[in-house]
Amino acid sequence: MGNTKRIFTLSIAALAIASSAFAQTHTVAKGENDSTIAKKNGISVAQLHKLNPSINWTKLQIGQKIKVGQTKPVAKPATKPSAKPAAKPKAQVAGTKVSGKVAEIAKTDVLMRSGPGTSFDRVAKLNKGQKATVVAVKGDWYQIQFSSGTKGWVRNDMLFITTKSVPMKPVANNTKQPTKEETPGLLPETPEANTIPASNQSRPIITNIDGEPAAEVAVPKAPVAKPAVKTTPLKVEITGDRVNIRKAASTSAAKVVMVTKGRVADVLLQKNGWYKIKFSGGTIGWVSGDFVKPTSADAKDPVAKPVVKTIPTGAAADLIDTAKEQIGVRYSWGGTSRGGFDCSGFVQFVFSKHGISLPRTSISQSGMGTKVSKANLQTGDLVFFATRGGSRVSHVGIFIGNGNFIHASSGGGRVRIDALSKDYYAKRFVGARRVGKFNKSIVDSAKEELGQKAIPEQEGPPIG
Repeated sequence: MGNTKRIFTLSIAALAIASSAFAQTHTVAKGENDSTIAKKNGISVAQLHKLNPSINWTKLQIGQKIKVGQTKPVAKPATKPSAKPAAKPKAQVAGTKVSGKVAEIAKTDVLMRSGPGTSFDRVAKLNKGQKATVVAVKGDWYQIQFSSGTKGWVRNDMLFITTKSVPMKPVANNTKQPTKEETPGLLPETPEANTIPASNQSRPIITNIDGEPAAEVAVPKAPVAKPAVKTTPLKVEITGDRVNIRKAASTSAAKVVMVTKGRVADVLLQKNGWYKIKFSGGTIGWVSGDFVKPTSADAKDPVAKPVVKTIPTGAAADLIDTAKEQIGVRYSWGGTSRGGFDCSGFVQFVFSKHGISLPRTSISQSGMGTKVSKANLQTGDLVFFATRGGSRVSHVGIFIGNGNFIHASSGGGRVRIDALSKDYYAKRFVGARRVGKFNKSIVDSAKEELGQKAIPEQEGPPIG
């Protein structure tokens, strides 16, 4: 009995000496930190910290000895002490192998253990949504492995099991995960924040997976340089001849106006290579960027302020052309655009395209320019009518020659041409005015500009 006790005491002492003799250390070199030391020795930062609880990791010294592990003694004592607890056999950890299944973590802060039970060490803490391949199953526990190589057991009520495959990444030899038997108690419940060397800063980091990325996180690609975003100019100049301005940013959108080279407009918006612009006359529409170029913020639209001169040859004919282009536009009381005209709105619209600013109503227009007799009418003169009885002006048109005039007729429901000799108008004619100091040099594209504000006739809708 005495010999047995002595042998047991010597065996315990021999184990202690052997354990101390095989303790593994690392000598700190220049530029090293806890992360690089852990990586070189195949352990996690958390394990390294636990092995060296007294080390100040922010003030490592070159040549300092750091404990990085403990290797089992090569030789075992001849006599096994009866008091040594028996190690758990591998059969306790092994389970039925499974292939083709994927586990998704169903909750947050789920513990992954080194074996199928709550008595096994904690390997890591997992987050909801992380995915890993199912390796084996035993009872209510699943053994799962992440693409980084991290492996452990999770209870089935903490998982969603599917058949979708998760590609596994090869694991370097120095990242082998320690088993319960090799480094007991070194895997903490909540590993510390991961740090990586500067050369690996592009790697994605998912916390609580032993310093390795989760399966579903892809390594980001190198950033692709994006083309510089062009600044939207304040103004643009039309660079093409007879360029269509449209209601929307599309070649299939309705045409608002056709303009010629040199026109300048304010930019309101830029979209998909198109510009929403506004001309000085109020016209708003979209133009393709292929037909404009940025210009100075001080640039002026060439038709913004025309020079008023006496009537040159052919200018009246251009005015009538503008008027005739509106033939068929519907009559609309208070209308001043191609969406609909009343009589004075039509006259105001046509003259504005040739540099003449007229009042809004027919009675106001009858006071402009100089009085002209019916016998001396010229192309472009205004003709007035009293269509509601008496002598008060309530209707206006433009004389176009050959005894005819063009007007927005409420009775006809549209812009049309009628003869002054027609009985209805002959009886109601009250006079004419000449306001024709307009300039033919105004850009022709201004003829079709829209955007005039609608102001109803003050004396009510005409009947002729």
